[in-house]
Amino acid sequence: MKKKALVFAVGLLWLGIFSPKASVAQKPMDPMGTDTWTLNFGIGPGINYATGYAAGFGPGFQVSAERGGWKLGPGVLSLGAEFGFNYFKYSNIYPGYNIGEVGYPEISYSYKWYNFILAPRASYHYGWKVQGLDTYGGISTGCRFVAFSSTYSHALYGKYHSYTPNTVSFHGGIFLGGSYFFTPNIGVNSELGYNVTYIQIGMVFRLN
Repeated sequence: MKKKALVFAVGLLWLGIFSPKASVAQKPMDPMGTDTWTLNFGIGPGINYATGYAAGFGPGFQVSAERGGWKLGPGVLSLGAEFGFNYFKYSNIYPGYNIGEVGYPEISYSYKWYNFILAPRASYHYGWKVQGLDTYGGISTGCRFVAFSSTYSHALYGKYHSYTPNTVSFHGGIFLGGSYFFTPNIGVNSELGYNVTYIQIGMVFRLN
C-alpha cells in the first residue's frame, strides 16, 4: 500500500512540474529585465593566448554575473563582471643519439600556461517574445593574469622546474550567447566568441 501511494505521489509531482501548462506558467517571458540579476557558469575549450607555442585543447571555465540596467529599444542593456580560467600545455622530446663515439642523451621539456581573467562586461539582451528565451551579445574588457611554468628532464642531469610569477596583460573579449529557462530561476546557457572560451555550455540562474 505504501509503495502504491509513493508511486501515485511521484506521478502527481511529475505532472505538476512537467505538464505543458505548468511549464508555460514557470517560464519567464523576459528573463533579463531591468533590475534582474543573473549568474552564469560555463565550461568549454579555452582561448589559446600563447599561439605558436601551446597546442591542442585547453580547458576553460567562466563564471559571470550581470544586472539588467536600462531598457534600450526592444531589449535590455546589462552590466556585470566575469571571472575565467584556462590552461594550455606544450611538450616535446628530443631523443638521444650518437655521433661516432659521442653520445647525446634524451632531453624532454614541457611548458604550461595558466590564465586568470577578471573583467567587467556589458551585454544587450533580447528575448524575441519567446517564453523562457534570452539571447544576447556583448563585450568584456579587463585584465589577464598569466602564470608560466616549465619542466626540463635530462637523462644525465635529472629533472628541474622553473616558475615565472604572474604577469598582467590586457584582456578584451566579444561574445554571443543564449539562455533558455525551464523554471523562473534556472536554465541552460551557451556562449561563443573570443573571450575566456571559444564556446561554452553551462547553467544560468536568475537571482531575483
